Amino acid sequence: MTDIEKVRDAITDLSFLFENSFINENDELILVPITNLYFSLRNVKTIEDLYFKIIAWCSRDACKSMPFDTERKCDNYQAMVRGNINSFLGTNFNRDQWLDIYCVFGNGLHEEQCRKFIRSCFDLALLEAK
Repeated sequence: MTDIEKVRDAITDLSFLFENSFINENDELILVPITNLYFSLRNVKTIEDLYFKIIAWCSRDACKSMPFDTERKCDNYQAMVRGNINSFLGTNFNRDQWLDIYCVFGNGLHEEQCRKFIRSCFDLALLEAK
C-alpha cells in the first residue's frame, strides 16, 4: 500500500468519527460543519502530515473553543472533538493536556517540534522541552 493510499484510508477513518464530515471542493476536510472545524488536505502526503494537520488545526477545539451559547454545550463539543481525535490518534489526552498541546503546536506553530512529538508517539515530555 502506498503512502497516498494509507493517507486516504486514514482520512476515511477520521471522517467516520465525525458525523456529517465531508471533503469540500477546496480539498478541505470539514470535520464539524456547524462549527467549521476543518483543515486543508493540500500537502498531506503521509500519515505524519495528517497528524500534524490534526494537531495544528483541531487541538483548539479539543480544549478551548466556545462555539455555542452555553458552557455545557461547549464542554460537550470539546469532549466530542477530544474523544474523536484521541480515538483516531490512539491517545488518551485530557482537556488540560490538549490545552498544552494547543499552546505549543496550535495554528501550525513549531512544525518541526510537532513532527518530533508525533514521531515520539506523542510523548508529552517534549512539550516541556519547548
